[in-house]
Amino acid sequence: MRQIVFASPHCLIDPSSGAAAATWQMLELLSGCGFSCQAFAAVRMDFGEEVCVEQVLAELRLPYEARSVRVGGHPARLLFTRKGHVPVTLFRNRFSRCGPTAEEIPAYAAAWEQFLRRNRPDVVVTYGGDRLAMLTLELAKGRDIPVVFALKNFAYTTPATFLRVDYVFVPSEYARRHYRERLGLACHVLPNVIDPGRVCALWRRPRYLTFVNPQPAKGLFVFARIAAELARCRPDIPILVVEGRARGRALESTGVDLSGAKNLFGMANTADPRQFYGASKVLVMPSLWNESFGLVAAEAMLNGIPVVVSNRGALPEVVGQGGVVLDIPACYTPETREVPSAEEVRPWVETIVRLWDDGEFYARQSAAARAWSARWRPEVLRPVYESFFGKVHLQPGPAFVAGMPGGSASGG
Repeated sequence: MRQIVFASPHCLIDPSSGAAAATWQMLELLSGCGFSCQAFAAVRMDFGEEVCVEQVLAELRLPYEARSVRVGGHPARLLFTRKGHVPVTLFRNRFSRCGPTAEEIPAYAAAWEQFLRRNRPDVVVTYGGDRLAMLTLELAKGRDIPVVFALKNFAYTTPATFLRVDYVFVPSEYARRHYRERLGLACHVLPNVIDPGRVCALWRRPRYLTFVNPQPAKGLFVFARIAAELARCRPDIPILVVEGRARGRALESTGVDLSGAKNLFGMANTADPRQFYGASKVLVMPSLWNESFGLVAAEAMLNGIPVVVSNRGALPEVVGQGGVVLDIPACYTPETREVPSAEEVRPWVETIVRLWDDGEFYARQSAAARAWSARWRPEVLRPVYESFFGKVHLQPGPAFVAGMPGGSASGG
């Protein structure tokens, strides 16, 4: 039985992180394939504010054991829990927003080395590009353990991050092309696994137009104009805004006056997406971010929810024939803090209204969403992941394409 360990300063149990959710689902899938999977992580999370990891575990109803120990002569606090079939060891650093501080790094490194000695994994999977993430993978490579890098976004800009990595995988063909062209990386495509039992609502009362994770990069300012137009012309369409990394009343920061919008509702961040998918009739994702996959759109489609998304990044590839892809002018970027005009969001409003009013169109889009999203089901992707991880071994060089900017060695 091959031993696979995910290790990173980024917390695997982070309900605000799509990368964490996708990685945990991968480990669950591999556990079902006969691999032995564990995780070692610090408690850096993607929330926009400091959070208490013990409170997060309590909200997720995950029991844990806390131990104060000394590792390599350094004091450390470790939390031991299990999510699904995956045992998780958490290095309890002080701050959730930045991960272990300089004073905590020696204890983190010693705890990770102790974990490696005791568990002797055959493969280490990681992500993260900061100094501590590099230390994590270097300590594994120092024991001749193959390192697989799960590349979940487009935040990586230097080939140096991958010099000691044996394999890199990305969730979409778009991401594979991006990193081949920009960094000369030879990436494998392993689409995100989506478990219907985790995301598909047991009951459906579809009544909301839903927008998840109100951040500027996710199209907050675009959505504010869409909401304002719907409040003006179609106040009968109820709108649900689900908090993600950004907590609080994010729409207020856009400057759009929605105080009179009686059709606007909110939901706090939740680790159980079935709560809002069960109530969603249409999901809108006007992302300005260069999406490497688009997990929320994919999960909604698996519920049979028609999705309306932007044409940024991999979203057109992921949505395929199962949703509606619309343009957002290129002048609107993740850094933009301007609200589009009513004319610029007119196609979005018209598509939403058609889905609301045209029953036949809605039924076709719902059926197309279900059919297209079947490709991410565990039973479909199980042989893909099983084949990849069954063949992972130490490579003679890093995961670069010969002749490309990143380097001259090919890492498979």
